[in-house]
Amino acid sequence: MIQRWNEKFHKKPTVQAPTLAKLEFFLTTNECGDEFKRAFVVYVLGVFLAPTSNRLLDIKVLKAVEDVSQIVKQCWCKYVLHHLGSAVERWRESAKNDKVGGCLLFLEITYLQRSLFRGVIPPKEIPLVQHWNDEQVTERLVPEENMGFGVAFVDITNYPVSKTFDDLLGGLNPIKLEVREAPVASAKPSECALDNSQADRSRIIEFHIPESLQTDAEIQDTCDV
Repeated sequence: MIQRWNEKFHKKPTVQAPTLAKLEFFLTTNECGDEFKRAFVVYVLGVFLAPTSNRLLDIKVLKAVEDVSQIVKQCWCKYVLHHLGSAVERWRESAKNDKVGGCLLFLEITYLQRSLFRGVIPPKEIPLVQHWNDEQVTERLVPEENMGFGVAFVDITNYPVSKTFDDLLGGLNPIKLEVREAPVASAKPSECALDNSQADRSRIIEFHIPESLQTDAEIQDTCDV
Protein backbone atom coordinates (compact mmCIF):
# COMPACT_ATOMS: atom_id res chain seq x y z
CA MET A 1 0.00 0.00 0.00
CA ILE A 2 2.87 2.37 0.77
CA GLN A 3 4.33 1.97 -2.71
CA ARG A 4 0.91 2.40 -4.32
CA TRP A 5 0.24 5.59 -2.36
CA ASN A 6 3.69 6.96 -3.14
CA GLU A 7 2.89 6.60 -6.81
CA LYS A 8 -0.73 7.74 -6.55
CA PHE A 9 0.10 10.92 -4.64
CA HIS A 10 3.36 11.66 -6.48
CA LYS A 11 5.89 11.35 -3.69
CA LYS A 12 9.07 13.26 -4.43
CA PRO A 13 12.30 11.24 -4.25
CA THR A 14 13.77 13.69 -1.74
CA VAL A 15 11.10 13.09 0.94
CA GLN A 16 9.84 9.99 2.77
CA ALA A 17 6.12 10.36 2.03
CA PRO A 18 3.61 12.25 -0.12
CA THR A 19 2.53 15.68 1.04
CA LEU A 20 -0.76 16.31 2.81
CA ALA A 21 -1.52 18.87 0.12
CA LYS A 22 -1.79 16.01 -2.39
CA LEU A 23 -4.32 14.26 -0.15
CA GLU A 24 -6.27 17.49 0.27
CA PHE A 25 -6.53 17.91 -3.48
CA PHE A 26 -7.61 14.27 -3.84
CA LEU A 27 -10.41 14.81 -1.31
CA THR A 28 -11.82 17.64 -3.42
CA THR A 29 -12.25 15.40 -6.46
CA ASN A 30 -15.18 13.14 -7.26
CA GLU A 31 -13.27 10.11 -6.02
CA CYS A 32 -15.28 7.91 -3.63
CA GLY A 33 -15.17 4.49 -2.07
CA ASP A 34 -12.53 2.91 0.15
CA GLU A 35 -9.66 5.00 -1.19
CA PHE A 36 -11.48 8.19 -0.23
CA LYS A 37 -12.10 6.86 3.29
CA ARG A 38 -8.42 5.99 3.72
CA ALA A 39 -7.29 9.38 2.45
CA PHE A 40 -9.78 11.22 4.67
CA VAL A 41 -8.61 9.47 7.85
CA VAL A 42 -4.93 9.97 7.05
CA TYR A 43 -5.51 13.62 6.16
CA VAL A 44 -7.51 14.41 9.32
CA LEU A 45 -4.80 12.81 11.44
CA GLY A 46 -2.02 14.65 9.64
CA VAL A 47 -3.50 18.15 9.89
CA PHE A 48 -5.68 18.03 12.99
CA LEU A 49 -5.65 15.08 15.40
CA ALA A 50 -1.99 14.05 15.14
CA PRO A 51 -0.40 16.75 12.98
CA THR A 52 3.01 16.38 11.41
CA SER A 53 5.40 19.32 11.38
CA ASN A 54 6.74 18.59 7.89
CA ARG A 55 3.30 18.53 6.20
CA LEU A 56 3.85 14.97 5.01
CA LEU A 57 1.41 12.15 5.62
CA ASP A 58 2.37 9.76 8.42
CA ILE A 59 3.37 6.47 6.80
CA LYS A 60 2.89 4.62 10.10
CA VAL A 61 -0.89 4.98 9.96
CA LEU A 62 -1.25 3.49 6.48
CA LYS A 63 -1.30 -0.04 7.87
CA ALA A 64 -4.18 0.93 10.18
CA VAL A 65 -6.35 2.12 7.28
CA GLU A 66 -5.50 -0.57 4.75
CA ASP A 67 -8.55 -2.63 5.75
CA VAL A 68 -11.32 -0.03 5.69
CA SER A 69 -13.68 -2.24 7.69
CA GLN A 70 -11.22 -2.13 10.60
CA ILE A 71 -10.84 1.66 10.73
CA VAL A 72 -13.77 2.09 13.10
CA LYS A 73 -12.31 -0.56 15.42
CA GLN A 74 -8.97 1.19 15.88
CA CYS A 75 -8.36 3.00 19.18
CA TRP A 76 -7.84 6.44 17.65
CA CYS A 77 -8.35 8.24 20.96
CA LYS A 78 -5.37 6.44 22.46
CA TYR A 79 -3.30 7.15 19.36
CA VAL A 80 -4.08 10.88 19.44
CA LEU A 81 -3.40 11.11 23.19
CA HIS A 82 -0.11 9.21 22.86
CA HIS A 83 0.94 11.44 19.97
CA LEU A 84 0.17 14.55 22.04
CA GLY A 85 2.03 13.18 25.07
CA SER A 86 5.12 12.45 22.97
CA ALA A 87 5.01 15.95 21.51
CA VAL A 88 4.81 17.52 24.98
CA GLU A 89 7.76 15.42 26.17
CA ARG A 90 9.86 16.55 23.21
CA TRP A 91 8.94 20.15 24.00
CA ARG A 92 9.98 19.75 27.63
CA GLU A 93 13.31 18.19 26.71
CA SER A 94 14.26 20.87 24.18
CA ALA A 95 15.18 24.26 25.58
CA LYS A 96 15.13 25.81 22.10
CA ASN A 97 11.72 24.47 21.09
CA ASP A 98 9.07 27.11 21.75
CA LYS A 99 6.24 25.25 20.00
CA VAL A 100 4.24 22.23 21.14
CA GLY A 101 3.07 19.68 18.60
CA GLY A 102 0.14 17.31 18.81
CA CYS A 103 -3.57 18.06 18.93
CA LEU A 104 -3.49 21.43 20.68
CA LEU A 105 -7.24 21.81 20.29
CA PHE A 106 -7.61 18.92 22.73
CA LEU A 107 -5.59 20.84 25.33
CA GLU A 108 -7.54 24.01 24.60
CA ILE A 109 -10.93 22.35 25.02
CA THR A 110 -9.76 20.61 28.19
CA TYR A 111 -8.65 23.93 29.67
CA LEU A 112 -11.82 25.77 28.67
CA GLN A 113 -14.05 23.04 30.04
CA ARG A 114 -12.21 22.24 33.26
CA SER A 115 -10.99 25.64 34.50
CA LEU A 116 -14.00 27.60 35.70
CA PHE A 117 -13.99 31.33 35.00
CA ARG A 118 -16.35 33.64 36.91
CA GLY A 119 -18.36 30.65 38.06
CA VAL A 120 -19.62 29.85 34.56
CA ILE A 121 -20.02 26.12 33.94
CA PRO A 122 -19.73 25.18 30.24
CA PRO A 123 -22.17 22.66 28.73
CA LYS A 124 -21.03 19.06 29.05
CA GLU A 125 -22.78 17.35 26.16
CA ILE A 126 -20.29 15.52 23.99
CA PRO A 127 -18.54 16.18 21.72
CA LEU A 128 -17.28 19.08 23.85
CA VAL A 129 -15.79 20.87 20.86
CA GLN A 130 -19.29 21.79 19.69
CA HIS A 131 -19.57 24.34 22.52
CA TRP A 132 -16.60 26.47 21.41
CA ASN A 133 -16.24 28.52 18.25
CA ASP A 134 -13.70 31.31 17.59
CA GLU A 135 -15.99 33.99 19.01
CA GLN A 136 -16.71 32.06 22.20
CA VAL A 137 -13.05 31.26 22.79
CA THR A 138 -12.08 34.91 22.36
CA GLU A 139 -14.91 36.03 24.64
CA ARG A 140 -13.60 33.70 27.33
CA LEU A 141 -9.84 34.22 27.02
CA VAL A 142 -9.56 38.00 26.59
CA PRO A 143 -10.93 38.96 30.04
CA GLU A 144 -9.12 36.00 31.61
CA GLU A 145 -5.82 37.11 30.08
CA ASN A 146 -6.35 40.64 31.38
CA MET A 147 -6.76 39.25 34.89
CA GLY A 148 -3.74 37.00 34.63
CA PHE A 149 -3.57 33.23 34.29
CA GLY A 150 -2.49 30.83 37.01
CA VAL A 151 -5.27 30.52 39.58
CA ALA A 152 -8.54 28.81 38.76
CA PHE A 153 -11.15 26.46 40.10
CA VAL A 154 -10.80 23.13 38.36
CA ASP A 155 -14.09 21.43 37.56
CA ILE A 156 -13.67 17.72 38.24
CA THR A 157 -17.35 16.83 38.23
CA ASN A 158 -18.78 14.09 36.11
CA TYR A 159 -18.61 14.09 32.34
CA PRO A 160 -20.43 11.56 30.15
CA VAL A 161 -17.13 9.79 29.55
CA SER A 162 -15.79 10.05 33.12
CA LYS A 163 -16.07 7.85 36.15
CA THR A 164 -18.30 9.14 38.93
CA PHE A 165 -17.08 10.44 42.26
CA ASP A 166 -20.25 9.45 44.15
CA ASP A 167 -18.72 6.43 45.84
CA LEU A 168 -15.67 8.36 46.99
CA LEU A 169 -17.23 11.65 48.01
CA GLY A 170 -20.73 10.77 49.08
CA GLY A 171 -22.42 12.38 46.11
CA LEU A 172 -20.77 15.80 46.50
CA ASN A 173 -19.48 17.53 43.40
CA PRO A 174 -16.00 18.69 44.38
CA ILE A 175 -14.21 21.73 43.06
CA LYS A 176 -10.49 21.71 43.61
CA LEU A 177 -8.63 24.97 43.99
CA GLU A 178 -5.40 24.72 42.10
CA VAL A 179 -2.87 27.37 43.03
CA ARG A 180 0.14 28.13 40.90
CA GLU A 181 2.48 31.02 40.58
CA ALA A 182 0.53 33.60 38.60
CA PRO A 183 2.08 36.29 36.37
CA VAL A 184 1.98 39.84 37.59
CA ALA A 185 -1.22 41.49 36.41
CA SER A 186 -2.05 45.16 36.21
CA ALA A 187 -5.50 44.59 37.66
CA LYS A 188 -6.25 45.29 41.31
CA PRO A 189 -6.37 42.27 43.65
CA SER A 190 -10.11 42.75 44.13
CA GLU A 191 -10.59 42.58 40.37
CA CYS A 192 -8.69 39.31 40.21
CA ALA A 193 -10.91 37.58 42.76
CA LEU A 194 -12.66 34.46 41.55
CA ASP A 195 -16.41 34.90 41.30
CA ASN A 196 -18.23 31.78 42.49
CA SER A 197 -21.64 33.32 43.04
CA GLN A 198 -23.03 31.63 39.94
CA ALA A 199 -21.90 28.13 40.86
CA ASP A 200 -24.83 26.00 41.96
CA ARG A 201 -23.06 23.04 43.49
CA SER A 202 -21.72 21.93 46.83
CA ARG A 203 -18.03 22.53 47.44
CA ILE A 204 -15.55 20.77 49.62
CA ILE A 205 -12.04 21.68 50.71
CA GLU A 206 -9.94 18.70 51.69
CA PHE A 207 -7.26 19.09 54.34
CA HIS A 208 -4.63 16.39 54.74
CA ILE A 209 -3.76 16.19 58.47
CA PRO A 210 -0.30 14.72 59.28
CA GLU A 211 -0.52 11.36 61.02
CA SER A 212 1.82 12.60 63.77
CA LEU A 213 -0.81 15.02 65.11
CA GLN A 214 -2.98 13.92 68.01
CA THR A 215 -6.65 13.22 67.57
CA ASP A 216 -9.33 15.05 69.58
CA ALA A 217 -9.72 12.04 71.88
CA GLU A 218 -5.99 11.84 72.55
CA ILE A 219 -5.83 15.53 73.36
CA GLN A 220 -8.75 15.25 75.79
CA ASP A 221 -7.14 12.27 77.53
CA THR A 222 -4.02 14.31 78.28
CA CYS A 223 -5.94 17.26 79.74
CA ASP A 224 -6.44 17.66 83.49
CA VAL A 225 -10.03 18.74 83.89
